[in-house]
Amino acid sequence: LNYIALPKPEFGSRQSRLDNLDPSSLPALDFATERLRVGDRELGSLAFIMQPSEHGVSIDQIAAEITGITIDEAPNGNSAQLTWHKINDKHRSAFTGALLSHDLGNILKTWDMPMILTTDRAAFYTDLQWQGKPWDLPTQPLTGNIILRFEKGRFFQAPSTTTNALLKVVGLINFDTWLRRLNFDFSDLFSSGVNFDSLKGGLTFEERQIRFDEPVVVTLPSGKLRLLGQTNLIQETIDARLIAT
Repeated sequence: LNYIALPKPEFGSRQSRLDNLDPSSLPALDFATERLRVGDRELGSLAFIMQPSEHGVSIDQIAAEITGITIDEAPNGNSAQLTWHKINDKHRSAFTGALLSHDLGNILKTWDMPMILTTDRAAFYTDLQWQGKPWDLPTQPLTGNIILRFEKGRFFQAPSTTTNALLKVVGLINFDTWLRRLNFDFSDLFSSGVNFDSLKGGLTFEERQIRFDEPVVVTLPSGKLRLLGQTNLIQETIDARLIAT
């Protein structure tokens, strides 16, 4: 298809067909469109192959360019995959693949989220599972891991509270916020955010716990910061070490 327009879905509405959708009822489908519009939002291109499975569907060979985010194959070379199963009336979803972009700040702005950082390049290599339907991802506890790779950007002060789980995750690696909380004297940087040359690290999700693996290392123009430890997203407690060199 060259172009397809769909109505804006009503997620969470009991009257919505999506609320009662059983993934095992979905057919086999080979889909591709150069332009996808949902409601009044132009999203971009999307292609995938959907195959029924015993308890739901597997959506494989996902290739997409959605509002500046490229969905690509995983680091092991396997194509991006989304699975959605329903067993004993409980939905469970999983996604494996790479999310690539240039400026994360523009993407956050596009989705009406606070612009808490900018980047020249960003990569999220993900292997995540969660209870619920695929679109429940922003609100459900996660299991799995994400490998982070950012190049050249800037951290800005994050909002003090947010109910969006994805913003909470990005906020955990916001070193502008960490330096402010620790009362370090970086006032020359705070006025316009904290510049960084690169960020590398991993996050391991265990339901409501997130562990910083590898650890998370950010290279600043004047040194490096390393973040190790873990945090509880529900209790909003942190047991971590921040090492500056």
